[in-house]
Amino acid sequence: MAKKIKLYIPLMGSLSYVKGYTPITLLNANNIKSLKELIPTKEQIQENLLANQIQMSKFGTEYQPLIVRVSEEKFNELEKEIKQKKPNHKFVKKGFDLISDSQRSTPLVQIIQQ
Repeated sequence: MAKKIKLYIPLMGSLSYVKGYTPITLLNANNIKSLKELIPTKEQIQENLLANQIQMSKFGTEYQPLIVRVSEEKFNELEKEIKQKKPNHKFVKKGFDLISDSQRSTPLVQIIQQ
């Protein structure tokens, strides 16, 4: 069985106790029922990281996360389920970045609408 990596969706909090600071909450993507089948395996993510490393060193290209395209219907279903789990939070951007706990600044996977 292919190994899954633990991934998180960064969400912006609505409450800030420090002026000018927006808190970011990490929602465990592996616990989102409608997202489970879309999360790539650890091997797929590692292959994408290796391919990026080669592209960046040879051609100076920018890092590209693994892209998972979903239908508008599936995207809306994901958005709804995430909002039910964290109703007072907003998405950092359109689409969902999935990050690891150890590499918070680099999205490993992006879920986007077709």
